[in-house]
Amino acid sequence: MKLSIFASVSTAALLFAAAASAQGMNNAEIQQPGNSNNAAINQTSATGGDSRIDQTTDGNRATSTQAGQGASSLIVQNSGTGGQHRANVNQNGDSNSTVYQSNNRNQATVNQNGAYNESNVNQSGNDGRVGTSDGSNNPLTWGVNQQGNYNSSDVQQSDNGTVTVMQDSTSGTSGGDTNGDGFYNWSRVNQGGNSIAQISQVGDNASTLNQEGENQSASIQQVGYDNSSNVMQRVGASNSDATVNQTDYSNGNSANIDQQEGDNSATINQSGDRNTGQITQSGEMLLASITQSGNDNTAGINQTGYNNNAQINQASDGNTANIGQGGSNNVAVISQ
Repeated sequence: MKLSIFASVSTAALLFAAAASAQGMNNAEIQQPGNSNNAAINQTSATGGDSRIDQTTDGNRATSTQAGQGASSLIVQNSGTGGQHRANVNQNGDSNSTVYQSNNRNQATVNQNGAYNESNVNQSGNDGRVGTSDGSNNPLTWGVNQQGNYNSSDVQQSDNGTVTVMQDSTSGTSGGDTNGDGFYNWSRVNQGGNSIAQISQVGDNASTLNQEGENQSASIQQVGYDNSSNVMQRVGASNSDATVNQTDYSNGNSANIDQQEGDNSATINQSGDRNTGQITQSGEMLLASITQSGNDNTAGINQTGYNNNAQINQASDGNTANIGQGGSNNVAVISQ
């Protein structure tokens, strides 16, 4: 999957500078044309401070550390050949972070602790890393870690990427509504083929994960209430798996997994009240499983192809179940 991200970088930079002038206070800008450069901006005491790092050519490193209201950070790393850029953003306060990286083997890490934060990471080229994973739904490091109010995360990647996102509503240092993860957080991940995405959310969160191409892995874990999750593995997404897990005090949750092509597997585990689950698969030798515990749960599985296997297990009152299969050698099990 090709991503075109740098067409509007100049416009974004101008808007960034205009915002900095309007806010006043601290403002920092680093431009490094050349090889193997390192850049670091530290704004830990200013309110309305701004930071911008623009690096061109190979092997660049950038770190932006900010604290205070109105802090904003823009990192652009672009090189004609090679790549392997590194970007690290640490923000505490009413912050906003945007990272643009081009070429292959880029890495980005964003840590936000506070209120009204946003994180946007856009990587073009293959082998991008926003966090690390062991490849089996176990994050090793969080690429985007948000602890605060009204946070949102948006990550765009090409093929062979890895994304790990943590949004936690139970801790934070901002005043007012501690950890917007708990009430207004939102996470979106778009990836190409041969990629891994893992999202963990605590609170009233929403998550959307889109993957295109073969050999995809998607994992979403939500702990809280009024959560929603949507996983789409389409456009050649064969040999892919998706898992959504909503547990503990999760009330009013909904989960959806939409898979196309063949050899895919999908799993939805929900515990709590008024949960809903929907799995749609198209292809061959597909597996689907929905397990729900709680009140007023509903579940639906729609499969086409052959050698399919669908299971729905629901416990408690008011549950409904629906399985539709097309093809041969299918197995369907419903336990309520």
